Amino acid sequence: MATPKLDDGFISINQSLTTSPTLDDGFVSIRSQLEKKTENPGVFQSFVEGGARGITTELPSMVGAAAEFAGSYLPDELSIIEETGRDLKNWADEKGKEWYGEEKERTGLSRIVYEGTKMLAPSIIPGGIVGTGARILKGVGNLVKMGKAAQVAGDAAKATRLLDAAQKAAKQANTIAASSTAGLFGLSQAQSTVDSAEKQAVMLEQQGDIEGAKKAREAGQGMAPLATGAIEATGEYFGTKYLGKLFGLDEAEVVKRGAGNLVKDFLKTLGVEVGTEIGQAAGEAGVEKYTAIRPDAEPLVEALDVIGPTAFMTLITGGVASGANRLSQGKQPAQTPPGAPPLAPQDIPQG
Repeated sequence: MATPKLDDGFISINQSLTTSPTLDDGFVSIRSQLEKKTENPGVFQSFVEGGARGITTELPSMVGAAAEFAGSYLPDELSIIEETGRDLKNWADEKGKEWYGEEKERTGLSRIVYEGTKMLAPSIIPGGIVGTGARILKGVGNLVKMGKAAQVAGDAAKATRLLDAAQKAAKQANTIAASSTAGLFGLSQAQSTVDSAEKQAVMLEQQGDIEGAKKAREAGQGMAPLATGAIEATGEYFGTKYLGKLFGLDEAEVVKRGAGNLVKDFLKTLGVEVGTEIGQAAGEAGVEKYTAIRPDAEPLVEALDVIGPTAFMTLITGGVASGANRLSQGKQPAQTPPGAPPLAPQDIPQG
């Protein structure tokens, strides 16, 4: 029997390392499971895949596209921003195909659920991160604490001044969050229009229509991307601002809201989200259609197509906001701070 050598041991270790599962292996495994499903995936599979794509590839692709478009307007010394953005966008697109396969044709409820969950991460995560950071930088929490301390000390004027300042800072933080999200979506949409123009130009060149290709490229380098970007940014600004209100991010303190108020806030947000998405889809399709970037675009059809996914996405965020509201209320301190005298019966709010 042959005696094992030291080299054999290293070879065995090397083989184990090179065959160890990686992140890509995990996504490829998920893809293989997804491909076993029907051509029109079910609702649950659409929910899972849409959410996963939104976080892992859709959001990075948007960030990359936004950086690419913004970088294209910067001096040559900063061309690395455009190049890095393009690389990130292409990486996300390639990984999307590698991990999940080609986009499947979905119909009915499966399409609504898939598109809605795919919108979720890009709609919430950037604004949530920026909004939270803005609240910290503006000292919303500290202002509230100092205001409460002034109340305990009996200095009503100081307490009012501090709490008003906290409320103003919270609203400013929500505006900053909405503006940052609007910028991300607007820049990303502008780059999407540039990419669509180039795609159309290449197709026309292959068909021998050189003049048509030139016209498409000129449109992609002109005002069309700025117009579609502005339309997207405007809609996202108001949509994100109302999402922030739904989560109570424009309030300095956790405000106790009953079921009726939550439903009212949700319906307002739903109306704004669906209304702005309809306007965005129709406006952007109209710009691209009449500038020959997407001659086959159908503004009305594309506007109607976003209603279901947007309503479903808002429904999910409404559920999350409701849960967050209950959790935050459960963490609120007692109404009477330690050391403060108990409220007299006549001071207790009635009703």
